[in-house]
Amino acid sequence: MNTPIWNDEDMIDPRNFVKQFPDMEGFKIWAHKGILADVREAIVVFEYYEMYEHCAALQEVIDEKVDVMLSGFGFTD
Repeated sequence: MNTPIWNDEDMIDPRNFVKQFPDMEGFKIWAHKGILADVREAIVVFEYYEMYEHCAALQEVIDEKVDVMLSGFGFTD
């Protein structure tokens, strides 16, 4: 039987999770695939682990998603 390289805890630890992305832009692309509630919840997890650069990237994604929603309702700058 093969022993997994990662255990379940390692897989859900955001410090390990972010290693799969080549850069912060790749991380943001992933975040854009989630719904607004998912991205907001991700910020809570990344804050817990003090990964503030990733929190900032997630907040940018939230801001972009909100801008898109508001523009759909006719609100623009």
